[in-house]
Amino acid sequence: MIRSVLVFVFLGLLGGMMACSSEEQAGGRIPPLPNMNEGFSTPKALDLLTRVIHQYPDAPDNYQKRAEIYLQRSELDAALEDINRAIELKRNTGRYYVTKAKILRQRRQIDEALYAAQRAEILNERTPELFVLLADLYQQKYQLGKARQYLARTLQINPYHGEAYFYRGMIAAKLGDTTSALVLLLRSRTLMPGFLDAYQQLSRIYYQKKEYPKALAFAQEGLHFYPNDADLHYRRGLTFLQTSQVDSSYTEFMKAIKTEPNNPGANLYVASLLFNVEKAAAALKHLQVVEKVNPNYPGLNFLMAQCLELVGNDDKAMDYYLAEAQQNPGNRKAVGGYWRTRRKQLSNYPELRQDERYRPALTVPDKTGTVAADSI
Repeated sequence: MIRSVLVFVFLGLLGGMMACSSEEQAGGRIPPLPNMNEGFSTPKALDLLTRVIHQYPDAPDNYQKRAEIYLQRSELDAALEDINRAIELKRNTGRYYVTKAKILRQRRQIDEALYAAQRAEILNERTPELFVLLADLYQQKYQLGKARQYLARTLQINPYHGEAYFYRGMIAAKLGDTTSALVLLLRSRTLMPGFLDAYQQLSRIYYQKKEYPKALAFAQEGLHFYPNDADLHYRRGLTFLQTSQVDSSYTEFMKAIKTEPNNPGANLYVASLLFNVEKAAAALKHLQVVEKVNPNYPGLNFLMAQCLELVGNDDKAMDYYLAEAQQNPGNRKAVGGYWRTRRKQLSNYPELRQDERYRPALTVPDKTGTVAADSI
């Protein structure tokens, strides 16, 4: 999911912004809020808006502005609640639907986000922000022609719009034109030096091209602006792994986990590295995190089975080997692991032959090829 840059500049943000029904009912004027310069932190702005909303609950602009702050903070439920309240108070305001579309995009509700963005356009919103948003949503749905049209409209308004070049680069990458994609992504980075998505994609593409020094360099450059970004640390971890720098790889994966504890990829790689040095018990803790996030994550079942077998839990290991073998019948190591752990359990506990779980479920390898498990 491509994240857009949420630049929220509070220059004269809230002064005189709250013409609303409460003001009319009170017959007075809502006092202007102080200007919010760069030294005015987001928490202070959030606190101020919350106090004003409490005092003037029928001013829709305040809900929209607070929704933008919540979006910046990735508090998406609160953001959606606020923007829905703003729309309820004043339905035909295009920029409210732009904010709603951005929130829904972050929630990965692409169809709903597209509907909200289209609604904003119907309400005569004609800003680069909306056009780029529509382009992103269309390219995510692989409607690349429509995405290009909106990017062209964006660049007509602003020829130096960094996000427009970024999404043109994303479209080129989807079409397999890596050369053009890199040119456009580098152009985006030049126009917007702090645009996180550009660094993530540049690192990803150079990694795929096996140009590992460049992949590392762009990830590191992005970390200069976003030192706690889990994806950039994860990208560096993958790249170090490819260059056999195992210690550095482990460090980067752990940094990704520190920022994003439920990151499945980072946890799986850490577990793999721990298993390789026979620290299976520690590896299992990371694998349990992956399982909670996505029990079907690629590679999870097989590594889980290996770790369980190493710590002596053959009963559970057998189940995970079986699950892996059923999902990936070509994984002969999983098939062999299933038979091996089953055989050890039956050797130690002969009474398990009466257990339904221990009825043979796979064809297993032997020295001459394969034999049916139920014939053994």
